[in-house]
Amino acid sequence: MLDDAGKVVAEGPDGSLTRLLSADGRYYARVLANSGSGIYGSYILDLSVADRTFPQVVAVNGLPVPGGISDVPLYRFDVVVDKELAADSVRGDASELRHAGADGQFGDADDVLYTVSLRQPYERGNTIELIIDDGPLPHGKYRLQISSSITDVTGNALDGNRDGNGGDAYVHEFSLDLPADDQQSTFIGSGGTTRDTAVALPLMPDASVPELLLGKAVGVVYPAVYQDYWRDSDWWQIQLEAGDRVSIRVDSIDVQLDPYVALTRANGSELRSNDNAGPGNGAFISSYSITESGTYYVHVGKYTLSTSSGMYRLRVDVARGLPMESDAEYGNDSMGGANGLTLVQDGSLRKGSIIGLIMAGDSSNTDDDYFSLGQLTGGNTVQLWLERPASSTLDGVVRLRDSLGRILPDEDGNSADDRLTATLTSDGVYYVEVLAASGAGTSGYYLLHAQVGDTLGPGWQASIASPSSSPVNRYISSR
Repeated sequence: MLDDAGKVVAEGPDGSLTRLLSADGRYYARVLANSGSGIYGSYILDLSVADRTFPQVVAVNGLPVPGGISDVPLYRFDVVVDKELAADSVRGDASELRHAGADGQFGDADDVLYTVSLRQPYERGNTIELIIDDGPLPHGKYRLQISSSITDVTGNALDGNRDGNGGDAYVHEFSLDLPADDQQSTFIGSGGTTRDTAVALPLMPDASVPELLLGKAVGVVYPAVYQDYWRDSDWWQIQLEAGDRVSIRVDSIDVQLDPYVALTRANGSELRSNDNAGPGNGAFISSYSITESGTYYVHVGKYTLSTSSGMYRLRVDVARGLPMESDAEYGNDSMGGANGLTLVQDGSLRKGSIIGLIMAGDSSNTDDDYFSLGQLTGGNTVQLWLERPASSTLDGVVRLRDSLGRILPDEDGNSADDRLTATLTSDGVYYVEVLAASGAGTSGYYLLHAQVGDTLGPGWQASIASPSSSPVNRYISSR
């Protein structure tokens, strides 16, 4: 008798042997002749195997431990057992994955069942590779049950409760406590969609800055096929208006996916696409100008040369009625790449506003944003402040620089907060810098306001003390 590596584990010189196996695996019988080989050297090999141990689940990789909690969506997992299984008993429908619903109780009408399939056919070994077809899983409480219809190669049924007796299901309960942004997101399954079956992505106005509309989604690209952007891809339908500025971000959740994104017209023709203009390998279409109202699509796939599947977060940011910064590949992170901030005359003052986002940094850059105020006159007073949308996590800082990059003193006495007053001592081009004290990343939104004049009235101090207290105090250049 030989093991799977070809090593002899037992011999029977007299033509018979009995062996108690000490390890799982494949074994082979080898028959040799002591004498009498030749044309009449035929034999009958009798084999009897007695196995009284039942297969058990020893781990479920990719899920929280039983009773555990994770803050990350998931779409696949591996079940590890302690012995080889009968291949024909290992099927995706041998597993039931159930969401407890809003009431958190299993077994009632609001439960949701998820479909589980094999990522690849099981042939041998100790690992069953599974995918949740309609995952990633959203926030909530879950129960995985693996049926005792799964058997080992000798027919012994699964011992799910590990009591030494087969015939009972394995039960694994866990919870996903996802971040608030993910809880507010639309989820889509791993099967992908077409343009005709696209999922409508709602664009919701921010509670305090309604000109900022936000769409949030979570999805998965699986499988990832070499030299194919779109083999498994997701289509999201959005409604936009002429004059909108739209930014689209797709970031990998599990640092596996290299996402690719396209914005298309209603007929599917591409307007703009991107692979990695965002943080890390994130795809980013920045501040695209919409010229016609109607239906548009966001198409999410993966970079053509990548073979790594994974989950993604999609964010669609729309500025409606105010300007939006353009920052692909951190393009406005210097005075040389500064966006222009248009100042509109309003009485004795010139005023302007623009919405922006302090993105997460990457290995070579920390995001900050620059805006040019253009040529200003010595003696002007410049006042700046950041309004924080309700959806924002940003604790921002605003600075004013001259054309040589020198930071002007902040006359309000605090140079590390979100407002600034400075009186110019010379003519020149001046720049606003916005950076994060904390809270940069997916929701690092801000609304920058600027006003410039020879004399600023007492109403200014009230407005910067409570910038969102009244729409009158929100200076938007397009109004």
